[in-house]
Amino acid sequence: MAAVGTWSFSRPAVERMRCMLLAGQNATDVVETAMAEVEDDVDTGRHIVGRGGYPNFKGVVECDAAIMEGVPGRFGAVAALRGIAQPCRVARKVMEKSPHSLLVGDGAEAFAQELGFTSEPNANMLSDHSATAYRVFIHTHTHTHTHTHGVLYLRQGEVGAASSVEFPYTFWSQGLSSVEELVINQKKSINV
Repeated sequence: MAAVGTWSFSRPAVERMRCMLLAGQNATDVVETAMAEVEDDVDTGRHIVGRGGYPNFKGVVECDAAIMEGVPGRFGAVAALRGIAQPCRVARKVMEKSPHSLLVGDGAEAFAQELGFTSEPNANMLSDHSATAYRVFIHTHTHTHTHTHGVLYLRQGEVGAASSVEFPYTFWSQGLSSVEELVINQKKSINV
């Protein structure tokens, strides 16, 4: 078993995954829960596109997310999804309930609403930080780079992954008592 997050801010998510894995939960539930918590946190949302994320050039926060299951080969994704702070949860529903693998924009939002997700006003998706960054962008045309975030889970042939989508930075592997971090430019291997 192993859990991997792609940035240092994913450490709490990887810790949560470790606990869920040790409790015997399945890969898809583990990655969906961990990713949803990162997406819906205004402090981590500014590093990815989730609650508190940077808006598009029109000032609207649009979220992308994907989730997949390796053994059955299932995949679901959403892109340009507005008003949903946990797009990974909608991506899972795309995987499980839609004949499509990817839904975008208005279609993704309509699908989410049909399944009971509530679209929030854009003001609820912005944070003070992202709203300020947008105002700076409008006046200077200088933008802040966002990053993608991913989590991965492995257990005896069972693989789960989710992405909102760089090199593993925080990880946990069976046999380790805690989540570890890699230091940039430190050569360290991960045995999974």
